[in-house]
Amino acid sequence: MKEFEFRLQSLLNLKEQEEKKIQKELAHLKKEERLIKEKVESYRVKKDNYQLQLMKDESEKINLSNAMNCRNYINYLTEEITDLENKLAYWSKKIAKCRNRLLEKTKEKKMLTKLKEKKEEEHWYEFTQQENKENDEIAINSFNFDNGSLKLSNDYE
Repeated sequence: MKEFEFRLQSLLNLKEQEEKKIQKELAHLKKEERLIKEKVESYRVKKDNYQLQLMKDESEKINLSNAMNCRNYINYLTEEITDLENKLAYWSKKIAKCRNRLLEKTKEKKMLTKLKEKKEEEHWYEFTQQENKENDEIAINSFNFDNGSLKLSNDYE
């Protein structure tokens, strides 16, 4: 009997490739999200440091020019943090969509894999049945041959 051959193997291979592609895309999106989070945290730390410095400077001698520069920089950091948080929301949505696509591809691949396993089991069941049938025929023929040869030798005596 011939080896098992899954008719939809090329489709299964395609689904596996698509799944891997989406996994790579998801990894890239997560990396981008992580970088943005790190940048937001960095800006928050800078903003907090400048606010502390401004409060310290205001309690001591005040240099109006430095205070204005510091306030302007704090405002700039606040705007940057807001922009980055908007980008973060955008990336989070992209990641959620990508995860959903990955889930769908994984389900499709799993369905085809289960179908392949079922067909392979059927193939091997049929193979075993055919082999058992052939072994039974050999045993019956052997038994008939042995019994037939005994009758022939009894007839000659």
